[in-house]
Amino acid sequence: MPHELFQLAEARNSARAADRLFRRERTRIRRRIPGAIIEHIGATAIHNFPTKGDLDIVVRVDAPSFTAAERALARLYNRNAGSERTTTFASFKNDDTTPPLGVQLVAIGSEHDDFDLLRDQLRVSVSCRRTLARLKHRFRGRSMDRYRRAKSQAIEQIAKREPLATLLETRRSRSKPVKN
Repeated sequence: MPHELFQLAEARNSARAADRLFRRERTRIRRRIPGAIIEHIGATAIHNFPTKGDLDIVVRVDAPSFTAAERALARLYNRNAGSERTTTFASFKNDDTTPPLGVQLVAIGSEHDDFDLLRDQLRVSVSCRRTLARLKHRFRGRSMDRYRRAKSQAIEQIAKREPLATLLETRRSRSKPVKN
């Protein structure tokens, strides 16, 4: 089986398509998980940012609601077998939508409850956007696995920058500790 290559899509059209799909999927998710916080995250949520052209959504729920929310999302989407699954994090996908869709379910206050904060950091920080944009362009046409590893390392570095580092610390200290 050939290795998947990282490719970039046209940002403006991708963002429009992602926004339309987000509105539709948010409604579907909200019907099944009332009270969930549902947000558009990822590159298409950041104005004019390099993107693969997919839509990423985070669904944030309190820890006691996590199992029921996971069951509800499993009825809507395929599990993302290539992603970790814990008692506070689950990943789903639908490659048949336009654009392809990824849904991350997180328990509020858990170690994975940072997708929206990272998005916001990228929206306000030119240097953080530049770091990830350069990485995306450097990996265009190269191994998706290598791109994902490099992106994870870059995100770890971005998470140490202000104001994201303080926001992460504050969010986690205000929430009840959630064990994986």
